[in-house]
Amino acid sequence: MWTRVGLASIEGMTNSHASQQHAAFGRSLKQMSLGADDPIHWGCSMKGWNCCIDKGIVVRPYDMVRLRHAVSKPAHEITNENTVTFAWHGPTGALVGSLGHVPYGEGHVACSFYDEITNVSAARMREEDPERFASMPLSVQRAADASAANEYRVAGLCQAHQNRPEVCRAFPFQREISVDDAGVTTEHGMMRVNACGSCSLSTPTTPRQTVESEDIGEYWRAHDVFTSVTAYYRSRGAAKPDTELAQMVGYQALPISEVELAELWGSMYLVDRDATVVEQHAEQWLADLDIDGDRAIYLAVMAHALDRIDAAVAASGLALDQLGVPGQVPVLRPNIEWMLDPSRPVLTLEAVA
Repeated sequence: MWTRVGLASIEGMTNSHASQQHAAFGRSLKQMSLGADDPIHWGCSMKGWNCCIDKGIVVRPYDMVRLRHAVSKPAHEITNENTVTFAWHGPTGALVGSLGHVPYGEGHVACSFYDEITNVSAARMREEDPERFASMPLSVQRAADASAANEYRVAGLCQAHQNRPEVCRAFPFQREISVDDAGVTTEHGMMRVNACGSCSLSTPTTPRQTVESEDIGEYWRAHDVFTSVTAYYRSRGAAKPDTELAQMVGYQALPISEVELAELWGSMYLVDRDATVVEQHAEQWLADLDIDGDRAIYLAVMAHALDRIDAAVAASGLALDQLGVPGQVPVLRPNIEWMLDPSRPVLTLEAVA
């Protein structure tokens, strides 16, 4: 499903180590269709074992905009350090990122932002970093006083929690969406992709209440934009030509080199290389949180991505019916400014029968 990609011509983009779970974060258990207001039980143990261990965590362009704040670094440095790696997604031919991994236990990996706290490290934190210790969950603070002879795990926390990627914020829930010929996304349902949250700590709630408590709207609007831009790129022949989609339907690719193709897609992720961002939002990533600024940056970067593919098509001299999936109506240029409007609702799902 995933093809590793070397992007030596784009600073910071490296070979991806994404697993087969990359495209379907957390779908290791039976999927369950839900309505946004269906009654469920939900509770987070703050262990992180279901969402942070042995998972391929997808990173989309807006996630990259937000992750910059988490590490106080521009996007190209994040990719240089392999915090985010990249792969071509077979079914769509799109370039998608994923968070890097670090070894965890025997034969497992954890997200590079995963921070596991034990009773021993909690006690050490209390002595060495009392300010951070005071911000820890009550379970961590209590563990620092534990008299147990052995070291044991207390919590698994996220070092990028405030700016963690979309799939982490909504886990274990995902929207099912599609994009039409006008580049407009439509919701078809919601999936619960992991049994996480069903433990003794859970309380009655709904999927809507769960995801809205994480301020997911900004991320889902950005996801809609990326989905629409991806469809636009694909219809202009800019999907990776040797992916499953291209091989199955006789895809007509834009006549450019693989390096040029990677640069087209990569421009969505290396946001600090965008001229508008450099001019109007220099070192904005140093802010702890700047939602309005992030939205403006993302809008500029994605608009320029559309401009780039339009210019590439014009330079090719080919008509739109000579590119993309044969016989498919070319996707209209999406109205990404409307799609990113904070007043646009993104969770209007009805219950799924």
